[in-house]
Amino acid sequence: MVSNNNNQQHHVVYLTGGNGFLGSMIVKLIEEDDRVSKVYCPVRAKKDQSAKQRFTEAFQSFSKCEYVDPSDDLPEDTTHVILNAYNTRFKEPIGKKLSENVTPMVRILDQCESRSGQIQGITVVSTAYVQPPAPYRAPAGGRIPFFFGEAPQLSPFGLYNDVIDLYNKEGEEDITSVLPQGVTVHPYYESNDYAFSKHIMENLIHERYANLPIAIVRPSMIYPTRDGSHGQGSKAGIPLFMSIAPHPVMLAPRCEGQLNYVFVEDSAADCLDGALTEASLDHPIVMSTSRAETSAMDMLRYWAPEVKRVKTDNKVRRDMVRRWELTKIRVAAGARKAKLIDAMYENYDFFMSNTWLLEAKHDTAPLEFMECGRKFIKIMSEDSKPKKKKANPLKKLRRKGKSGSNTRVAVTGKDRFEGNVMSDLSGQTLASTRSFDSLARQESFRA
Repeated sequence: MVSNNNNQQHHVVYLTGGNGFLGSMIVKLIEEDDRVSKVYCPVRAKKDQSAKQRFTEAFQSFSKCEYVDPSDDLPEDTTHVILNAYNTRFKEPIGKKLSENVTPMVRILDQCESRSGQIQGITVVSTAYVQPPAPYRAPAGGRIPFFFGEAPQLSPFGLYNDVIDLYNKEGEEDITSVLPQGVTVHPYYESNDYAFSKHIMENLIHERYANLPIAIVRPSMIYPTRDGSHGQGSKAGIPLFMSIAPHPVMLAPRCEGQLNYVFVEDSAADCLDGALTEASLDHPIVMSTSRAETSAMDMLRYWAPEVKRVKTDNKVRRDMVRRWELTKIRVAAGARKAKLIDAMYENYDFFMSNTWLLEAKHDTAPLEFMECGRKFIKIMSEDSKPKKKKANPLKKLRRKGKSGSNTRVAVTGKDRFEGNVMSDLSGQTLASTRSFDSLARQESFRA
């Protein structure tokens, strides 16, 4: 929990991924926490914005935030570190995933190691779905053994280095190229490179940084805040599902599995407390989860009961509905939009068809999460309503013909396509091209 006592301790936090969905909530909690006097937020430049422009846009309303270049060393006064930045695409070459996400983490942890005694606590954000689905149950303490079939114990750090070396030299992206002959990857990790890379990351940390005070926080599926306000505009995970729920897409998701959820404010508090209070040389596993579990179908139906979705475990029927849906989207919005929804099905099918035996931390009722979705959609709908503009009397004059009567303006098919809404053949409403692009721009559909 966030502390607001008057005994200020002036901790200084270095936070990666501070401008993301979870990271921005961590920043909000730090702003209210008397234990922390400053938070360094490294931000990278993008092709259309400089790093400092992005920093100002994300953090200008927070008094404790200070900009730092991601390539610079840790500031000298840093006392705590929260490693939250991670590309959450499910399906991406493992060499690329480790190189872009774990390598920067290793660089920071090496610096922490060189400052013996100064760094008092570190949080590394992982995922609850780093463990395989049922019937697998994590052992006491939560550490998931680093194993590949019946192979002898492999060195996580050694395997990481082999994969990175091969990726840097040859662009090789198949981890089987560096495994001993006959060694196979756990079937679960074959379907999810994101979870596999987190599994390697966790075990690498246990092996390589045993002398650092670290807590590993494992969030499950992260919801917006309870009032539905935080996460508006996010194009990943649960906020993405909430954004598309009122539209006739994802009409036949898998429904056999039960997913676990946690509110973003609870998970952010777990991450902050992990660094400030729970980190130790034992590397405790903090399960940022709840007792609430439900299927994706029940979730979508509760949020948007007006959209008819098909709940079935019959593969033939499900595939038929999906083909029909993708055809409608292709006709109404184009092939690219249909491809994006198809990729969303592919990325989430495994999660939605399995159940995980996760230890619950937060005692949150399932109905709280369902209601959060409705609040989120209500806020989203209100924000998207066009604002009324004052009528311009000159505009009417410009549209008058010589006889003084208003001329008729032809509406082309292109105008209809780019208008506010498009209707599919079922009579349901599909978002406009512009709206649809904003909801499904990223091919990854991250969790």
